Amino acid sequence: MNVSFFQPVLTSYRLPLFNAIAELPNVSFTLYSSVSRSDHGLSLDDSVHRIFNWNIDKDNNMRRLNIACLKMSLKAVRESDVIVHFADFKFPSLFLCMFFCFFSKTKFFLHGQGGYKRSGLLHKIVYNLSLCFCDGYVCYSQFSKKNLENVVVGSLHKKISVADNFLYVEGREVKVKGKDVLYIGRLRDGCGIELLLQSALIVGLKVRVIGGGDEIFIKKLIQTYENLVYYGAIFDESEQFSVAEGCFVGAYGGDAGLSVVHYMAYGLPVVIHDDLYKHMGPEPSYIVERENGLTFKRGDIVSLSQVLNELKDDVELQHKLSSGAFYTFLKLQNPPMHEKFAKILGIS
Repeated sequence: MNVSFFQPVLTSYRLPLFNAIAELPNVSFTLYSSVSRSDHGLSLDDSVHRIFNWNIDKDNNMRRLNIACLKMSLKAVRESDVIVHFADFKFPSLFLCMFFCFFSKTKFFLHGQGGYKRSGLLHKIVYNLSLCFCDGYVCYSQFSKKNLENVVVGSLHKKISVADNFLYVEGREVKVKGKDVLYIGRLRDGCGIELLLQSALIVGLKVRVIGGGDEIFIKKLIQTYENLVYYGAIFDESEQFSVAEGCFVGAYGGDAGLSVVHYMAYGLPVVIHDDLYKHMGPEPSYIVERENGLTFKRGDIVSLSQVLNELKDDVELQHKLSSGAFYTFLKLQNPPMHEKFAKILGIS
């Protein structure tokens, strides 16, 4: 079976999924994507699939972009039995593939967050029409699925499925907890690293930071916060685990995404803010209050410091949340994401 994926940018965390799908029996896999220039953990040396780098950027004029998308979409439909396209309705390739697949035998699926951050009449019309013309919508999480079901008519619910967004990392539970806070993620606007550092400082905690970002911003953080222990952008899992061993919690001060999965992979309780609709992605919906993590009021330094202080002094709670976090990780990877996709797409 010929399977094609359209992905806006290929990143190191997504590559293992595509390789796993490509290795499924009787599957010929093709990826249409731009290759990230800023993800230094991305290596295509071990890639087992064909990649067509579409290089969509702001410098392309609209006419050239539309022609490129037209050619690429026609190529994908001609050569594929199944196409999965990321659910960003700003991209012409989505509508072109959907249109061509509707009049061919090629199945077409959308993959995304389910549009839970938007609302309004136009939003409902777009999603209802899209599900009418495609074979299915694969959501990032159950949270995304429930929100999408609230938008589309009941007869379309059968087209909505879930392949829980996940990281292909080895689960290794930290048995003996340290005394520091772990942060894993890109240092960017909205990550809330300063809020986390300030809150941790109030209760006398150090924050171990793994992640890259703007060098000027990182240098400023190091100069400003004495409780920051910066390890840089580490991509080796054993090195990441060594850093995590000195921590009792994984925390994210701002709008989180897949970082919560990383924390759970090490059996660390997860601390995030309480507004699911403001997070970067739906992955924070995996966190259940006082089962595998704790939440604080978004943007509130005092609230975050209180949560960290409570967890720091309560070893019993640490163990309870740690067990819950690692259990959630194991549950998410059983079956793994590529097997969920295989079942949904009918390629298993």
